[in-house]
Amino acid sequence: MTRVPRLCWLLLAMPFAYLAVVFWLQPPDHLGYYSDRAPRLGRLVYDDFDVAAYAVRGLNAHAGHTPGLDTEPADNLDEALADPDWPAHQRYYLEYPSATLLLFRLGWDWQPDPDAPAAVYDARYHQIVNHLPRDDEERRLWTQFRRAGQTYLVLMAVCCAALMAVLLAGYERGGGLAGGAFLLALPAALYFGVNRFDVLPALLTALSLACLGRRRVVASAVLLAVAVMIKVYPALLAPLVVRYLWSNRRAALSWAAAFAATAAALVLPPLLWWGWEPVWAPYRYQLTRGAFPPTVYDYILPESLGESDRRGQVFRLGTLALTLFLLLVRRPADLASLLRRGALILILFVTLPVFYSPQWVLWLVPLLAPLARRHWPVLVLAVALDLVTYLTFPVVMEIPGNDPRFFLGDLRAPLQEVQTTLLSVVVYVRFAALGLLAVALAWAEWRHGRCSRDPEGSA
Repeated sequence: MTRVPRLCWLLLAMPFAYLAVVFWLQPPDHLGYYSDRAPRLGRLVYDDFDVAAYAVRGLNAHAGHTPGLDTEPADNLDEALADPDWPAHQRYYLEYPSATLLLFRLGWDWQPDPDAPAAVYDARYHQIVNHLPRDDEERRLWTQFRRAGQTYLVLMAVCCAALMAVLLAGYERGGGLAGGAFLLALPAALYFGVNRFDVLPALLTALSLACLGRRRVVASAVLLAVAVMIKVYPALLAPLVVRYLWSNRRAALSWAAAFAATAAALVLPPLLWWGWEPVWAPYRYQLTRGAFPPTVYDYILPESLGESDRRGQVFRLGTLALTLFLLLVRRPADLASLLRRGALILILFVTLPVFYSPQWVLWLVPLLAPLARRHWPVLVLAVALDLVTYLTFPVVMEIPGNDPRFFLGDLRAPLQEVQTTLLSVVVYVRFAALGLLAVALAWAEWRHGRCSRDPEGSA
């Protein structure tokens, strides 16, 4: 088996070099994506919004509050801060799985207990970003918000480097299925890898696959179950793993049992502490999210299929279930086959939603990276997908700018017209990249299946 060149290990420095640039740009005592040092960059280099959401949820968890509210109570943070009678709520809004609170708390647990008014605990995260501290007390609190956010960035940079290391080491003994770590050094993967927490489940997924390739069945199941408790999407890989192991029934059943036990161990404590509603609320939110373009229903499929009615739900869930069933009919002959099938179901999963999240590009990296080194169409299309993802957001979607320091006011109207045109172009290119990736993976899987004489061989 061919090992990756030693020079490739220098890639592990990339997330930290990028992090140093971000820290240099960020103002210390307030949030906001318009850096005091380079305001015209806007959100091109870093993004405080999602990080602020983690910080607000972590602040509430650090204070011992209980999730379960349907929305944040503070519609206007400035008015709420000026209200001396603003009530203190013991419940807060949480749109992420409860296991993520273990991560979000880390931004605050190492700091002195913040002196935060009740309105801050209830605030919408984008208001935390846009609020400029008005006195020393608020500056101290927003400095702690900045430190909490930077804590998440450091942790995610470490996860990015760790994921690179797993990819360079390979998923199989002797360096098999190694390579592709450079995909994490591309603009979108680096940007969203550090500014979002999706790289954490991606790392856990990669570790799970590496354990599977080394026949550490229980460890593989535990790691994937933890990933599912942080982000739901790795659950789509679980049936494929069981099918892959099915020729060895004991291994398949051991994997399934360890997966179920780990998931139960993570979900039972919050269920016992808080009850059903706070634990289920984040999943209900994801299932009932409203339309947030650009999506496939705005550009390719009929808009009616993107509705939240029964027809739209049956189309989306039915298409996903049928595709997964077809991928399970025959057992993946090897781990590379499992990666191809996993990438296919995830490509469909990120194509069908009624909303768009650019960090989805990270979900595909653990599956595409080892394949890119051996299959040039996957390599080219994975790079294209990353570049067009970064162009979609933050580049094109931020063209007009809402800050007077970013663009002159009289240029805003023509720039919005340019943005509309460019957005259509990059969205079509993104769907083309996803579609061609699916075709390339399906073709490689079909050819591999034809060459395999023993599809039910030993795992």
